[in-house]
Amino acid sequence: RVARSGASWATRRAPAAASACGARRPARGFRPTGRGGRAPAPGRPPRPRPATASTTTATAPSTRTAPARRAVVAIPGSCARQASASPRRPAPARAASKPAAAKAEPVDLELILAVDVSRSIDPAEAKLQREGYIAALRDPRVHAAIKSGFNRRIAVLYLEWAGYGNTKIVVNWMPIANLEDANRFIAQLTAIDPFSASRTSISGAIEAAVPLFDNNGYESERRVIDVSGDGPNNMGPMAPVARDAALKKGITINGLAILDDQPSFGGPPVANLDLYYESCVIGGTGAFVIAA
Repeated sequence: RVARSGASWATRRAPAAASACGARRPARGFRPTGRGGRAPAPGRPPRPRPATASTTTATAPSTRTAPARRAVVAIPGSCARQASASPRRPAPARAASKPAAAKAEPVDLELILAVDVSRSIDPAEAKLQREGYIAALRDPRVHAAIKSGFNRRIAVLYLEWAGYGNTKIVVNWMPIANLEDANRFIAQLTAIDPFSASRTSISGAIEAAVPLFDNNGYESERRVIDVSGDGPNNMGPMAPVARDAALKKGITINGLAILDDQPSFGGPPVANLDLYYESCVIGGTGAFVIAA
């Protein structure tokens, strides 16, 4: 190939190279001499340059042939064009974006009804608990309180418990805004008979209930666990330990103490169970105990 002039090369390429790669422009006094060399300093004779294959063939006529252009084929009915010799590499697939998490439904209260079904609960007490909650869900005063809230609805879950680690969700989270919603909740509740197991672990019931508030599809400023039972904690961690852990998460615990003057499994009846609940079970803003 015929060698290009050093001056013309510098004029055409230096600004482009500087802008693309961030290099500085050539300093003043720089005089290209071809092949990117610098002019010799004044008063110093130029150093002889050995002949190389490139310099000896620079003036020889080129015998190379230009590569054939790739034919471009238009795809009918499409704006895309494809090279017949080497098709364009497809663009790498992008990772699918994760679907946005469903927004939690705002309610005025998230309530877990934690109901004792240990073997000390006789059929009469089991009936008392269920019928009491069913009556409350249908009570006009309860619905008036629901409608007085900002969101005019609450979310409720029904949990049965006995010994430590022995819990069961009977009715999962469900919104209740009116009597129709309440009857739907009651229908699911009455469709399943209570199970029964040994021992009474109030701490286990609280520990099982606390994580059920997480990612449940609802959000509120009040999270409450209503614990009902007929005896003190006799399995698992102490009840105040589980209670205090729940209180640190902003959860309120109420108590429904079932007072019974009948002996349980050959033992004496539990006296002052409501006082036990008041001292060891309930806690949080507005917490209360009801004796039944």
